[in-house]
Amino acid sequence: MKKLLFALLLCVVGNVPVFATTMTVEDVLNLKNMSEVSLSPKGDKIAYVINGKIQLIRLDEAKRILSTATIPGNGKSPRWASDGKTLGYVNANSIVQYDSDEQNPVASIVATFNGSIDLFKWAPTGNNLACLITQSPPQDSSPKLYSKKPEFQPTELWIFNTKQKTKTRFIEEKCLIKTVDWAPDGKQLVFERWDGPTIQDEMQAKAGILSLQTKQVVYLKPLSTQKSYPFWWPRWSKNGEFIYYVSLSGFENDLWMDGRQIDCFDLKKSVINRYSSTISDRVVELYDDSPDGTSIFYKVEKGVTYPLAALSLDTKKVRFITSDSAVWEKFSFSKDFKTVACVKEDSHSPQELYISSFPTLNPKQLTEHNKTAKALELGETEIIQWKSDGETIEGLLIKPVGYKKGTKYPLLVKLHGGPASCFSNRFAVGRWDQPTQVLAGKGIMIFMPNHRGSTGYGEAFRKSLIQQWATIDVKDVLSGIAFLDSKGMIDTKNIGIAGWSYGGYLAAVSISKSSMFKAASIGGGFFNIASLYGTTDMNDWLLTYFKAPPFSSYRAYAEASPLFAKQRFLTPVLMQNGEKDVRVPQSQPLEFAQRLKHDGTVLQWVTYPQQGHVLFGTDTVRDSLQRNVDWFTHYLK
Repeated sequence: MKKLLFALLLCVVGNVPVFATTMTVEDVLNLKNMSEVSLSPKGDKIAYVINGKIQLIRLDEAKRILSTATIPGNGKSPRWASDGKTLGYVNANSIVQYDSDEQNPVASIVATFNGSIDLFKWAPTGNNLACLITQSPPQDSSPKLYSKKPEFQPTELWIFNTKQKTKTRFIEEKCLIKTVDWAPDGKQLVFERWDGPTIQDEMQAKAGILSLQTKQVVYLKPLSTQKSYPFWWPRWSKNGEFIYYVSLSGFENDLWMDGRQIDCFDLKKSVINRYSSTISDRVVELYDDSPDGTSIFYKVEKGVTYPLAALSLDTKKVRFITSDSAVWEKFSFSKDFKTVACVKEDSHSPQELYISSFPTLNPKQLTEHNKTAKALELGETEIIQWKSDGETIEGLLIKPVGYKKGTKYPLLVKLHGGPASCFSNRFAVGRWDQPTQVLAGKGIMIFMPNHRGSTGYGEAFRKSLIQQWATIDVKDVLSGIAFLDSKGMIDTKNIGIAGWSYGGYLAAVSISKSSMFKAASIGGGFFNIASLYGTTDMNDWLLTYFKAPPFSSYRAYAEASPLFAKQRFLTPVLMQNGEKDVRVPQSQPLEFAQRLKHDGTVLQWVTYPQQGHVLFGTDTVRDSLQRNVDWFTHYLK
């Protein structure tokens, strides 16, 4: 009977078991993602967004669920008012109010604006709402003169008084306002301002303080030792004494290379206190400060995780609050800072909502939105390390479902974009290109290296790729493959390679330098870096790494470009790109297709209409995922 049951649950393709409960492309598409979490001031209610719907959970004193509800209609940006009863959120071009304590709550429109609502925040006292509004661009088909600064729709800052039903616009200049935060007394607010939409504008982001009474704006002044100085995500401390924000740790003012640290602007002394020496790597998200104003909480890049950390403003020491290998994010705190709501996932557990005491964590899972996915047979994920040129390199290894030690498996090398990015220990990596757990269910091992140039390993590691494209990054990938081979884990005759954006570029470079790869998938990739410089929407990114434009350093660009590789491309290539991609325009895959045609290389090239650098939409993503599965299951046998 046991043998019969096993036969019903297991089918065999060659020597590789394929389990009936392994992940499919449809399972990937059905994964539910939580985009926003908002905990009420008392910590007794949580509003969160999942797949465009706002969910509401009420909790008792023991943090057990009393009730759950789905707020009718689509919504985003749930925000609790200071009374802890009123929930505001955005629906289309309106801010909607929902009284969560009524037995039969009704949603009512608070304010409607002409344009999209990018962000809104309740004032901590009084009846005001701060709103950031962007108007739809006008339809204009007339000829346009070239301008160094592209046209853009400005952000409008409005204050809406819920009692008087009045709307007042502040800051009439044409600019982009990215964030806004209220002073504790509700009479002033601080905002982040860009003068345009470019990377240069982001690098010169300003922090302005607006007085509602005088309507005057005062901008914080940077350190005198810097030419320009970004003020990102400025927030007002709870004690009202300082404004804290994220800036760059170095003086190069380089968006990709410099570390991102926390600075505090002392409002009484008008001085900036910097905390670069205490933060090991880049701050990626800034949260609240403690009620007594002594600590600031933030999320930082650290290896394959993004831990929550606390920076002590007194001792300048950093304490990591989360220390496991999971990815914790979307933290929201109660007013007394004794309770926190957040989202957690790791390689074996999909995203779910948690509630916990704080700062000592004792997380309790509240939701089971992805319980179907968690029940699937998954490949085990392991964090691995190896040596390359004497450097320790880290990465993730996903073993095939039903892995047996001593068996050699086909290998897919999956490369991340950036290159100032990294793989993290998330669930089912590859949601729109190469679905890792689907491939693991097909008997394929997945190797995801965080090569030199990746984030999460310190500034020196990140900067090591400057003027080194197509050299040390390839070494790290190949040495990682050799490491797995030395462990007797992989079938070296069945190795594939894949990546998107820089990962696609690096995959192209790798197949130009090595004949070991049996198949490649290149998405959103670039191949002629010199021509990319003249067509991409952010060529300053290339100057970061090459230190000169191609017309004064053409040889360096050509040597790093796979289009000009000396040897023939023999590896079959699946190439995908978005038709409307401005980061890597259509000319890049077109050039590479011509090269592959010349070499007689097997090529399947797919262009997705109306898509940009990242794919979206269920049908498009389904096609991309399935093509990658079919491609690698065909070639890696």
